Amino acid sequence: MTYTGDVPADGVLALRAGARCAKPVQATARTEFRGVPAVLLEVTDNPDPVPVGGTVTYTITVTNQGNTPLHHVLVKCSLEEAMEFAGSDGPTPGKGAGRAVTFDPLGDLAPKAKAVWAVRVKALQQADARFQVQVTSDEVPRPAEKLESTHFVPQTP
Repeated sequence: MTYTGDVPADGVLALRAGARCAKPVQATARTEFRGVPAVLLEVTDNPDPVPVGGTVTYTITVTNQGNTPLHHVLVKCSLEEAMEFAGSDGPTPGKGAGRAVTFDPLGDLAPKAKAVWAVRVKALQQADARFQVQVTSDEVPRPAEKLESTHFVPQTP
């Protein structure tokens, strides 16, 4: 007998056997199908390059590629010295503090679902800057990480 499952669930198999010369017997077997969590993290910038004094928007897309829900999805971002937090949008509120931007946890992200956040950053000085994003969840506590490169260039007269 072979069991297969593509979604988390419990399965119960009930067996019963009997014959004319033996008393009937029965047994049950329980199988737990566990899900597999999988996080895809994508980060893009728009525009690039950015004139000093201008603003760039980083779009952060988290996709649950697994077959089990993700719980307490947490997005954290790090800014370099050439950057200043200018605002954010998304399914959960974001807060900027110094060189860090942290979003409140997203309660659940269903299998195959996506959540999208945006972080606006002001270019303070000429630089080849890096915007870093980390994502964790209860099921995937080791951070998925991405760096997005953006060029901050002098303003043209």
